[in-house]
This record gives sequence, structure tokens and C-alpha cells, in this order.
Amino acid sequence: MKRAHIWFQFFVVFCVAMLFFVACTPTPACTTNKDCLSAGQVGQCAQHTCVYTPLAQQSCTTSQQCEKNGYVSNCVQGTCAWNPGIKHAAQIKYFTDSVNSAGNVFAIATTFTQPFNIFQDRMSIKLELTQQQHTAIVVKRIELEGDDVTTKQRIVLASKITTKNFWQAGDVSREELALDFPTSEQSGMFDNLLIRVTYTGMIDGRLQTNVFSTTLRNFVMNWQAITPTTCLASCDDQTSGTTDVCSAETQYVCVHTPIVGACGNGVCDGAETMCSCATDCGPCQTVIGSYVERACTVNNTCTTRVKPSTTKKPFTVLDERSTSALKFSTRISYTQPYDTSTDTLLVDLTLFDKQPDITLVRITGVQLLEGQNLIAEQTITKTLTALGTRASIELHVKAQELPEIERWLTLAVTYEYARQKSSQPVKERFERQLGKITLLSP
Repeated sequence: MKRAHIWFQFFVVFCVAMLFFVACTPTPACTTNKDCLSAGQVGQCAQHTCVYTPLAQQSCTTSQQCEKNGYVSNCVQGTCAWNPGIKHAAQIKYFTDSVNSAGNVFAIATTFTQPFNIFQDRMSIKLELTQQQHTAIVVKRIELEGDDVTTKQRIVLASKITTKNFWQAGDVSREELALDFPTSEQSGMFDNLLIRVTYTGMIDGRLQTNVFSTTLRNFVMNWQAITPTTCLASCDDQTSGTTDVCSAETQYVCVHTPIVGACGNGVCDGAETMCSCATDCGPCQTVIGSYVERACTVNNTCTTRVKPSTTKKPFTVLDERSTSALKFSTRISYTQPYDTSTDTLLVDLTLFDKQPDITLVRITGVQLLEGQNLIAEQTITKTLTALGTRASIELHVKAQELPEIERWLTLAVTYEYARQKSSQPVKERFERQLGKITLLSP
């Protein structure tokens, strides 16, 4: 019994010792040499612990002489300067996706370097509108969020407010996101990266706000917080409307400043028009209908016009109208399509027959109607005194609310006549359907 008690005490002491050993064993600091990158030092992962050796000073004439595995190198004033980080050109992460949002299809392409230096690097996001449902689309905000691999917390890594217009399918926007999140660490990892885009657009005369997102599947971002000592190889943001600068004054970070009045700065300013800078002001060249388009003039003015290829066909409608007292012969002439700025509808009325006691016939008005809606009107006084007398009336259609519209039109003629033994004239009217006519109002 005593021996069993001793063995029990020994077992308890052994378990306590093992728990203490496990608790005091440090978490592995690294798994590969890439986890041990540090400015000015060569890092190696030995038994899950980073071992550092200072980089020896090395003279140079070109940056190629400074290349070391795992380090971005530059030749600065004849001496090699090393920054930790995998060579950007060899470690660019690239992701593409296509997202359908309320009928608008966006192609999204994302690039970033690995590891990502939050003090210098930027995530590049390219958006292209490949299919359009809304009009006047404006991207308002782009956000990046991800999960901290260590703390398991969901964090907003970047948020950028924009005013990029997408005028038509094929328009492209390029944005750069700077990661900005609270941290006291010098490095870390994020996974489950998600890009969220908020935009507005018009549909059926209403402004809508929509949001779409895409997940960078199977991507992990390794980030570092290292003060840069040299600029990146290129600062070109692929935008003609900005100046791209990097220097010691910008702390070796690329700064893109819009050029006032320059095409491509994202703002329709200065002397820019739709014809001189469609990128900022929107496109002028637009097909409105079968016969009307918007196009640029020689002085860079955007105007709505009838297509030069449009051929107008003359139409003539003949009508004979008999009443108990009169008989008219009517000829109606117009073009199809009908340009409200230049064309005229001509009505020729001929008194073909009348009763003997009718002394005079007077045409008092001509109207063009669509249902009960008045499209054009001409109030006149045209007197027909004898058989064969003709009255010609020109009818001018007013400009319509749309540049091109189809209407089903009816011509209405009002007239009056007097008899020998009556002091009061008789007032009457007749109508003639013309059918569908396309009205153009450029």
C-alpha cells in the first residue's frame, strides 16, 4: 500500500513537470528562412528560431552586384543597401475575378507584392465594367479586409473613397490601396482577404446604391512594417492625369498628384469637354436611336444630330372626304423620319364638290394629334369660293421631349360653310389617320 502511494506521488510530480516544460517552451519563431527577414541582417531559421548575421558592407557600381537571395537590393552611393523582402518582380501575387452586381458585370484584377511592406507597398486594384445595366455609375468606396492569422480577428485593412465614373462598358478604373490598420507588431499574416466595392448608378430614373465583393481565394498576405530607404523600381500609376513622385521628401513612398486640367485626372475641369477628354467628362459618341446620335464637331463640341447616313423617304397620303353638303380632295405630304428642326408637313385641300346653295367654304384649322394629345396645330382662315379652289397649309411639328420618338398620328381638319338662306355658318371637321411616324428632335 505504501509502495502504491509512492508511485502515485511520483506520477503527480512528473505530470506537473511536463506541464511546466510545455508552458515554458517558446512558440516556434519561424518555419522557413523567409520568416526571418530583417533589415541589415541575414536571417536563417534554425530549429524554429531565427538566427541573424549582420550583412557585411559591400561596394558596388550596379544593383545587380548587390543581389542576395530573399532581399531587395540597391546600389546607393557605391555601397549595397539591402531591404528585407522577396524580390518584387518575382513575388507579385495576381488575382482575377468577374462579379455580376444588379446586372452590371465588373472584372476585377488585384496585384500585390509578397511580403507586403505596409510602409511602402500598395495593393493595385483594376476594375473594368464589362456589362452595363445602370447608367451614370460612380464607384464610391473600395475596402480590403482580412483575418489576422495570429489573433483570428477580422480587420479592415484599407478603405479608400473614390469618385470614379464608369460611363459605358469597357471603362476601366485603377486604384491603389495603402494598408492602414492598428498594430504594434513588425510582421504578420492575413488570410481570407476580401475586396468590397460600393457604387451608385441610375436605373429607371432612380439613383441606387449597390455593393459587391470578391474573396481572394487561397491567398495569404505576409506583411512587414519596415521603414524604406529607397524607392520602388517604378511609381507609374498608369494614369496620364497625375504626376508620380518618389523621393526622400515623400519618405520613399510613391505619391500621385492630379494635374489640374489634365485629361485623366478623374475630374472634368479646365477646358475639357466630352470630345477632348471622354475619360473625365464622359463619352460624346453615343447612338440614341435608329436615326439620331451624339457626335463631336470640328471645334470639340458634343452635339445631338441626325446621322449623316440617314435617308428621308417622302410619303404622300391621298384622301377624299364627302359630307352631305361638301366633298374634299386632300393630299398630305411629309417625310419619314420627320425632323422637327427642318421638315414641314404639307396639307393641300381642294374643294371637289358642293351643294348649289353653299356660298362659301372656309378652312379654319389643322391639327396633328396622338390620341387626345396635341402634337402640332395651325389656326388659319382659308376661303374656298369655287369648285377646284385649293388651300395649302404648312404644319410645323414642335420639338419633342426625346431626340427620337415614334408616334401614331392623326390629321384633323376643321372647316365651316354658309348657305344662301342661313345667317349662321355650319361648323364641321374630319380626321385622317396617318399611322406611325418617327419624329426627330436633334
